[in-house]
Amino acid sequence: MEHEAAMRERDLALAMHETFMASGSEDGLSPRLQQQQSSEMIYSPRGATRLWGEQRSMVAARELNEAFLRTLRKTEFGHHERGAARLNHGSFGSCPKSVLAAQAEFAQTWLKQPDAFYFGGVEAALLQARRAVAEHVNCPVHELVLIDNATTSATIVAMDVMWALAEGRYAKGDTILMLNFAYKAVSNAFHAYGVRAGAQLLIVEIPFPITSASEALATLEEALKKAKAEDRVIRLAVLDHIVSMPSIILPVKEMVALCRSYGIEQVFVDGAQAIGQVEVNVQDMDADYYTSNLNKWLFAPTTASLFHCKAKHLSRLHHPIISHNYGKGLVAECNWVGTRDYSALLAVPACFQFMNSVPGGLKAIRAYNHDRVVAMGKMLADAWGTHCGVPADMMGSMVTVGLPPALQISSANEVHDLRTCLRQESSIEIHGFVPPKREVSQAVTAYLRISHQLYNTYDDYLRLRDAINTLVAKATKDRNSSMSEIWLDMSEDCNVGSVCKMFSCAAWAGCQAARCANRKRIGLA
Repeated sequence: MEHEAAMRERDLALAMHETFMASGSEDGLSPRLQQQQSSEMIYSPRGATRLWGEQRSMVAARELNEAFLRTLRKTEFGHHERGAARLNHGSFGSCPKSVLAAQAEFAQTWLKQPDAFYFGGVEAALLQARRAVAEHVNCPVHELVLIDNATTSATIVAMDVMWALAEGRYAKGDTILMLNFAYKAVSNAFHAYGVRAGAQLLIVEIPFPITSASEALATLEEALKKAKAEDRVIRLAVLDHIVSMPSIILPVKEMVALCRSYGIEQVFVDGAQAIGQVEVNVQDMDADYYTSNLNKWLFAPTTASLFHCKAKHLSRLHHPIISHNYGKGLVAECNWVGTRDYSALLAVPACFQFMNSVPGGLKAIRAYNHDRVVAMGKMLADAWGTHCGVPADMMGSMVTVGLPPALQISSANEVHDLRTCLRQESSIEIHGFVPPKREVSQAVTAYLRISHQLYNTYDDYLRLRDAINTLVAKATKDRNSSMSEIWLDMSEDCNVGSVCKMFSCAAWAGCQAARCANRKRIGLA
């Protein structure tokens, strides 16, 4: 077993090395992390390497702390279901045992004497948690509140749009700009409060697969130019920092600036997936509103999120649950929304203690996760003969990898069935995605979103690779068996160029043969 583990680590190192060298970085390191700081030489078993600033902690996490990480997986994540390959961290995150213990202590303190805690401890503990997060994202503490989730933040902003329309600050027909990949709950909030009150939506179609950040910026600017030519009044832009599905890091600072240059008054950035995957600096970003879930990538318990709002807007905003503190300011309203369990929010400082216990802290964790998920994405894409949907510099700790066309997955229901199959048959958790728009000739019709966090091992990704390959082999065998008598009616219109059995040809999805006997059977007619 030890020999097998060593071989797997060697394979992983080779895969990562190939990925880094392919990135064009002289040092073989992710270009996203290269910073122009003073460099120094460190020595590793593979010889001397020149490193820049943050990369020192990155390499320490990647090369020097495997023994530490193995222990960490047992001590902090041993509560995970044994044998489960958790590659869907982006949906629910995972809270370490030490943070769960801090949460439990707060919950017990409340249960022991709720009156004493309510009048003497809750507000001070919430302030401590808010200060820790505000310092991390670089904003004044009075501009930041802690709430249940990013959806609540979207609702707060959407309700302000509704009241702006009702009070005459906005006119019926004014526009809310939103990306096509906006998270459904966020989109629903602006439909429920904005569109119902008279606003219009302008959807910007960010392409996928995408090749560069400049492609996203160009797409946004094209939409803004068109809106300006049509004299549309855009009151609010709703942008994504990291698209949830498919996973794409967008150039959000530049997108905010672009919106400002076209006269957009307010910008709300949904960064639900961002904090813990990338650096978040809300002052530098300059959005009016920013939200992120702390339970996804910052190791907080479930139902812990931040909402940042520029001070000039605070007096207008309200928590969607009206309670005793209504009208006392957003901070007071969010601090108390009624009797409930606040322990997840109160435990947030323990998240920073946990991250600081890892050599290199959060910067090292981010770099470690990024490097490994890039390598694993490349390994899976190579194994399946597909591709990753975004370049490495637009990946954080998640990657979207094309599924083999032979699986014929082309709908959300089929993705759901695949997820269920992998969970029940192989104990593998993933997420999946079908692009809303694609060319008929595009062979890859569906993608998996996979993640990397400290608790993941190389085996998790090998199991996923092998499980998908097994499903491909089974699907191909079943298809060939049932369709062995169906042959392509060869003609000059066939662009395949050879006799094919139904679905066994790798080009079947793009077959345009006008007289192909299989066209109707394969959904092309």
